[in-house]
Amino acid sequence: MSVLQQHVAFFDQDNNYIVYPWGTYTGHCYRYMPTQFESMFSKYAKTKPDKLTFVEIWNMTYVVKEAVRSCFDGSLFNYFAKMNKNKTY
Repeated sequence: MSVLQQHVAFFDQDNNYIVYPWGTYTGHCYRYMPTQFESMFSKYAKTKPDKLTFVEIWNMTYVVKEAVRSCFDGSLFNYFAKMNKNKTY
């Protein structure tokens, strides 16, 4: 599976390859993994081991410039629609 397919599979609750906000929320709540949660703190909590500062949370994110631009200009949705149209399930 590609990274995009893995992301959709993680948050897509009814396996229709469409991710809705409520699917993102429930996907996040049902797929909690304690080891990943702990590793997030061990990797990024540099100020205090049991707390994350705003800067530390910001450092956890990595976003490509073109991905942000496509969110603002709406082309991201066209990209996903095109990707889904060309796939056979």
